[in-house]
Formats: sequence, C-alpha cells, structure tokens
Amino acid sequence: MFLRAGAVLVVALAVGAPRPARAFAGAYASRGAPVRAAESTVVLMRDGDRTVVSLRIDPGATASDLALVVPVPAPFDRSAVRTLRPDAFERIDRVSAPRLVEFWERDPCAPPPPEATPVFENASRPPALTVEARFAESEYDVAIVRATSPAQLLGWLRREGYRAPPGLEAVVRPYADARHRFLVARLDASRVRAEGASPIRFHYRAPELALPLRLGAANAVGPQELWVHVLARGARYEAANRDDVLVPTNLLMFPTARARFGEVYETIVDRVFQRHPDAAATEYAWPADRCEGCPGPALEAGDLDTFGRDVVGGPPSEFVHTRLHLRLQNTDRDDLILRPGHPIAAGRGRPHGYGRLSRRVDRRATENAFATRYAILHGWARPNRCVRPSRGLWGAPPSGRRPAALTAPRAIPSIPLRLRRFLDTWAPVLRIPSRADAPRPDR
Repeated sequence: MFLRAGAVLVVALAVGAPRPARAFAGAYASRGAPVRAAESTVVLMRDGDRTVVSLRIDPGATASDLALVVPVPAPFDRSAVRTLRPDAFERIDRVSAPRLVEFWERDPCAPPPPEATPVFENASRPPALTVEARFAESEYDVAIVRATSPAQLLGWLRREGYRAPPGLEAVVRPYADARHRFLVARLDASRVRAEGASPIRFHYRAPELALPLRLGAANAVGPQELWVHVLARGARYEAANRDDVLVPTNLLMFPTARARFGEVYETIVDRVFQRHPDAAATEYAWPADRCEGCPGPALEAGDLDTFGRDVVGGPPSEFVHTRLHLRLQNTDRDDLILRPGHPIAAGRGRPHGYGRLSRRVDRRATENAFATRYAILHGWARPNRCVRPSRGLWGAPPSGRRPAALTAPRAIPSIPLRLRRFLDTWAPVLRIPSRADAPRPDR
C-alpha cells in the first residue's frame, strides 16, 4: 500500500529479560527472547493538520530498559517532545469506559417528582544515517535520527545493542523511503518513578490522520487489542478504511451481571469482532468537557492541555472525545485512516414503561452523545396502595443515593460466558449492524 503522509509508527525495543508486554501500534525487539504484544492505548489530538500523539507505556515492561522508535512524517525538534504524568491516561480511560448503571422504579402511588434537568459533568546511494539531536527528557534518553533506508536504521539499532524481530525491515521500508525522521526514546529503568513510566508525547503537521498497524504483526502471537482516543475540535472521528461499527448499547442486564461485568462486556465485544473482524468499534463519542452518568468528572481544561491543547489551542467546549476499539490480527496490512464523522447519539436516557430502554442510534444527531452503557432495572415489587398507580417512573433508589456507575475493567473471561445468563436483551447481540446494513435513521 502507499504510505500515508500522516502515519505515525511506533517500534518498541526491549532490553533485558523478555516478558509479555502491551505494545503500541508497532513492534517490540529485544536482546533476549521475543517480547509479545497484547494491547495498547493511544491518544490523538487533532485540529486542522496538527496532530499531537500521546503513547502509554505498559508498566509491566519497565523492569528492564525499553526503547521506542517512532517514525514521524514531518520534521520536528526537541521542543515537540515531552513526557506526561504516569497517571495521565487514567481519567480519559475512565470517562469513556463502558458502564453499568442501575435504575429503580419509584412508588407508583407517590406524587410525581419535579421534572429534572439533565446534568452534564463536567535511486542513488542514500546519505549516511544522521543523529540530528540527543537530549534527556525525564526518564528517557531521546535521539532524533534521519535514515533513508531500513538497513541504515536497523544497523544503527543493532549498534545500540537492540535486536529487531523478523520481518521488521520490510514494514519499516515505506517509512524510511519516505524520509521520515525517527524519534528514538530509550527508557532508563533506574530513572522510572514508583508510579510507573511516563507516557511520551510528540506533535507534527500532516494532512491526513493515520495510525500505522502493520508493524504490530512482528510481535503478534494472537489478536492485539488497540484503543484509540481522538480529541478533535468540532467532530468525532471514525475509521475510513475499516468497518465502522457501534458497540451495542442500552442493553438490559440481570443483576447477576454486576459481579462479572468486565467479562460480560468482553464477551459482547467478542461477538462484535466475530461478526466484523476488521471493525473499528466506537465505544464513546461525547463533548469532551461534558459527561452524562459518568463514573467520574468530565475531562477538564488541564486534561486537554495534557494531551495537546497547549499546542493546537481552542476552548475545551469545542473538543469531541471519541474512543475506538480495534482487535488487530497479525495479517493486518493497512494503516488505520481516521476521518471526521457525523454526530451520533445513543446509550443515554431513562427507562420508560415497564422497563424499556431505547436502543435506537440517532445518526443525524445535532451533537455527539454516544456511550456504551448497560442497565439493571429494579421494578416496583410492593403492593400498590392507591386506585390509579402510575407505573414506569424510574430513577434513583428509594434511599435517594444512587450508586456510582460500574465501569468495565479490561478482563478477558477465562472461558466463554453464556450471555443468556446475564443479558435481558438478546437480539442486538445476535445482529450488530455496520454502516453498510444499518437501518435508515428516523426522518
């Protein structure tokens, strides 16, 4: 395939004892046995042609020295590189995580409460390889390298003491041929703080927003989970070259799902990827500075600054937060190309009637309001003490104190779960529409 100008590729090179690791959208290489990749998280902030990339390092991979090699499609210098707090990703993960909420049917004979307002929380011989700069950034020793062939780059890495996985040269070639600079960040484990390694951030300009996926095949022994958060001014983002799927939302669950919600959700996601193996599944799309029913506060201006608003500018109210989930196979050969998408809304609202939640996705919404949300309903079970009970009014428990929403941890079930034991809604899981076969939006 041709090289996308906006692609950012990451290679991680581990030094020391091999261990399973959560990879970036790239590959690992080591001095010992191969390092295997399992999952990764990337945050992209986008405005116009400016992109800020933030990469989180797996805490389990920091016991030994680790090096990252990041090809960047445009020239950059030391001022474009910085590190973030080790906990920088926690809030963005939590705000957008799939959640389980509970509703209680109120006393049918009690007077109706006042109407509540929704609350939003806040082909000649190539020149020699050149090392253009070396500097220290927190626990990293950083080099900016210019190489015009994969052999140059891999030779330099070998001289630095790293061993690349088989096949790496072939997937690096398009980026080296395109004269990318390479950011090489060596993590010094002796300088890592107790809370873990700092994520690393850099920015550049390119007309297309893309994330390379091909390099991850070098370390893959099975599927790799990739979460991509996009913070962009004025629009959510969707995949342009993969099946664009929305994870089923507003499904009803039995109380038995509460204790195993992480496993139940992973089983639902398995169904999504069984039907759409090449999907980029949307789990969240919402204005970044607001949140309805979230397990914690919405993103604040400081959070957006962490991920790049200090570079791209703009008020917090203009940013939209999109969370995409991909399951990559070692046969994937295309980069992920992202584009703005129309606002969508689903996964919100209260139950109505005798316990129904709308599962309709509004694909012509005026504002993004999509969350992957599930609900447990507690119907009124006591005798009615009036002649004309008003059933179907749902809200907080009788005590008035609603428990916090339960988010889905990334827990892979040890054995496949039988969803019928946990889901009170079945049909959407059996058939998950993609863009091609989705029903037309209501007119």
